[in-house]
Amino acid sequence: MRIRAHARSWLRATVAVVAIATLVTGCSATAQPAATNTLTYAINGGTLSGGKMDIHSSAFQATALVMRNSFDSLVYQKADGSFVPWLATSWQVSDDGLHYTFDLRHDVTFHDGEPFNAEAVKANFEHVVAPETASADAASLIGYAETGGFYAGTSVVDEYTVRVDFDQPYAPFLQAVSTAKLGFYSPATLRDNTGQLAAGGPGISVGTGPYILSEYTPDQSIVFTANADYNWAPEGSTHEARPPSTPWFSASCPSRRFAPAHSPAGRRRSPATSLPIP
Repeated sequence: MRIRAHARSWLRATVAVVAIATLVTGCSATAQPAATNTLTYAINGGTLSGGKMDIHSSAFQATALVMRNSFDSLVYQKADGSFVPWLATSWQVSDDGLHYTFDLRHDVTFHDGEPFNAEAVKANFEHVVAPETASADAASLIGYAETGGFYAGTSVVDEYTVRVDFDQPYAPFLQAVSTAKLGFYSPATLRDNTGQLAAGGPGISVGTGPYILSEYTPDQSIVFTANADYNWAPEGSTHEARPPSTPWFSASCPSRRFAPAHSPAGRRRSPATSLPIP
């Protein structure tokens, strides 16, 4: 399945690219032959162009909503506020609240074929706090500050175990690592494309998510193509390893807001579906 979003300056930036327009009162959707397998609709593209495609540096919520298609998190926060495994299978918090240890899945790969492991987590968190990233939201989420911050660093325990350390207890950390802004880039793209992450695009915005960013024309369109290898949706979600064949929809819904497939507002669905907010 392909998701194609066209930029429209009059739409609210909060419209997420994973929205399904069907069965929503007030939206116009026209079904076409199922073989097309494409969803097309409008977003405010101006919030993404001009160097706002990097989930780690952008302060815009639209970046997180749109790029969530390509980026997963360590844990998933359910609608009731509880946390369940996602890229991490389990976690332990030390009695003093200073150390979070995550056991990671062994079967996750990035869109470029790189393995997801403890080194990848460490590289991403180091990118978040690096001065050249100039992160605002993501650095704050991880508890980092140049002076007086909580975050002390990330350590690789073994290939699939990573520990995050703090100088003082930091209770919001689990919620923070459930967000798209602390999602994970391929270590290869962090190494080779660091200077291009803000501009983004195919082969640059490389994550582990259910959709691969396949086309991007700033201020015009952004296209995500289903990741046929995706098989690590959060615990408790409905998911199929390969997206099913679905009809093609074209919709324009300027007054309607949708929950991204990974957001607490809607239960995590398969890469082909999401839950609309009334």
